Amino acid sequence: DDASIVQNQTIRLLWPLSVPLRAPKDYPTAGRPLVNLSLAVNYFFGELNPRGYHLINLILHVLSGGLLFDLIRRTLRLDRFARRYEGAADWLALMIALLWTVHPLQTEAVQYVTQRTELMMGLFYLATMRCALGYWAAPVGSARRGVWAAAATLACLAGMACKEVMVSAPIAVLLFERTMLSGCTCILQALRRSWPLYAGLALGWVLLLYLNIDGPRSASAGLAYGQHISLIAWWLTQTRVLMMYLRLVFWPVPLIIHYEMPLLEPKLEQVWPWLTPILLIVVGSLIGVWRRRPAGFLGAVALMILAPTSIVPIVTEMAAERRMYLPLAAVLTLLVVGGYSAVSWLTRRLGIDVDEENENKQGEQYSTATENPNALVASGLATLLAAVVLAWVSIDRLDDYRDEVTLFREALQYQPDNLLVNANLGRALVRAGQIEQGVRYYRHALGVNPNYVPALYNLGNAFAKLGRRSEALDCYEAVLRIQPSHREAHNNLGKLLIEMGQGEEAMPMLRRAVELAPQNPRTHLNLGVALLRAGQVDQAISAHRKALELRPDYPEAHHNLGAIYLSRGQPAEAIGHLEQAVRNKPDYLKAWIKLADAYASTGRTDQSVACVHRALDLAAASGQIDMVEELKSRLSRLQSQRMSPGS
Repeated sequence: DDASIVQNQTIRLLWPLSVPLRAPKDYPTAGRPLVNLSLAVNYFFGELNPRGYHLINLILHVLSGGLLFDLIRRTLRLDRFARRYEGAADWLALMIALLWTVHPLQTEAVQYVTQRTELMMGLFYLATMRCALGYWAAPVGSARRGVWAAAATLACLAGMACKEVMVSAPIAVLLFERTMLSGCTCILQALRRSWPLYAGLALGWVLLLYLNIDGPRSASAGLAYGQHISLIAWWLTQTRVLMMYLRLVFWPVPLIIHYEMPLLEPKLEQVWPWLTPILLIVVGSLIGVWRRRPAGFLGAVALMILAPTSIVPIVTEMAAERRMYLPLAAVLTLLVVGGYSAVSWLTRRLGIDVDEENENKQGEQYSTATENPNALVASGLATLLAAVVLAWVSIDRLDDYRDEVTLFREALQYQPDNLLVNANLGRALVRAGQIEQGVRYYRHALGVNPNYVPALYNLGNAFAKLGRRSEALDCYEAVLRIQPSHREAHNNLGKLLIEMGQGEEAMPMLRRAVELAPQNPRTHLNLGVALLRAGQVDQAISAHRKALELRPDYPEAHHNLGAIYLSRGQPAEAIGHLEQAVRNKPDYLKAWIKLADAYASTGRTDQSVACVHRALDLAAASGQIDMVEELKSRLSRLQSQRMSPGS
């Protein structure tokens, strides 16, 4: 969330739309414009208050649950099922939607704000399916059918603008028509009779290609880290990951914020326990699709949604609970409807509550819920019990998300050598002021993998905070040897060199940081500081203005510009920037002091005294004794000046 929300300057403006619709490269929302826009709406109403962000995520999840309910109940009433679920359709759909909504596997997608990408994609995926169902239900050639086709197209386009996993939606719609609708026995027949629908859905692929043509998140796949692995090893390991997902559906413990698994080698003794069941599932789903079986369709859709993250080697994240957000619906539908059908069959076999006259009705293969209430009651009770247990586990899991240190510590209980968890725990501890403890976890990660960039980079940041500049320098240089395009390492190394008085050496680092991250205001600010120290004042002003163009409320940029203008004898310009700095950051001690100087230089002694009083309070609150004494002396001089004749 730090990158996608706190550091993401593109969400700070709603207009022009071109700003929030284009997140910076390698940010989690890059190439996902609708998600970035939704974060901008959150920021507009509540800035960085997390409540609004979590509320929107929860609303999206509930809406998806409602869509899932409506989609399933309408599907179960299709002629394809010969009225076997007619009386039970609403109840079965409610059971599935309830289990899906409260399942612990969903906690990451809902609670982790950045994973709104998954929530919005899931919502539009389900909306696309629902609109397609409306299209088929409308009379051929009617205006209503055109409206449903347009709605399906818009939903598909919106989903593509949220996450790439949406790529399978048009295929899922096509398989749904072939499997679930009467009178459609082949793919070509479906394409011929619903071609306006599929032409619209195909536009989604064009949009997806456009949004991803320049690799907006290549770093998230590990490409920027120089990590290259065997595709065979990755695919074999993903069979183990898929089996883990399936296990978590039934037994969602333990849940880990970041999963790591050793790559499986192509050796039979290693891969057969995982490869065999996955091959059976894949083959069974393909056979089911070929024979137009609903179970085959559900299996195929689940596999298609998981396919992009299973086939493409995203080496920075081998597995993630959020990837099961939509596939979970397919698995639960298979379990609930299959369970209900099995209980119905069993009660008929045992002669429980069966009306023979109704059982022998022509055209009815199975008794309805009204005729066989025991099956529905048994399924409902089992679902209710499961929902209570799952909800309890979800609530317990949500407690872990309240504190990031707790979240990462719990993950280390199950995977103590997990590189990303160690690095993130170290970062969380550093943010909490426990820098030495954070360093210990960085070192542990580097003990497992000496070239692990996130740990190296954050270790450099920790050393910089501790004042151990030479060690921080070594870390940043090591990062750049491994990953020459690491923009933050260039930026922080340049900043560190400035602090060490090596402005000339800092300049190329900071210029490179600006090249790599032209939309990052911090890189322009640091370059401006380096230019100022090199005596290039006009260029320094331009760099600071660029930082403010990207982030108009940037207090440090306003402070620096105010200081520059004050030193150049332009107090009016200085006061404007310094007032903005303290307005945006009320506890900015340096800005209050500089603003006092600016007021004093224009003869506004009363305002200068007020600024010194404010600075004195801040210095005392932060325990800066020397600064307190200096400010007291300054205050005495100002008060004497104010009381002197002719002042």
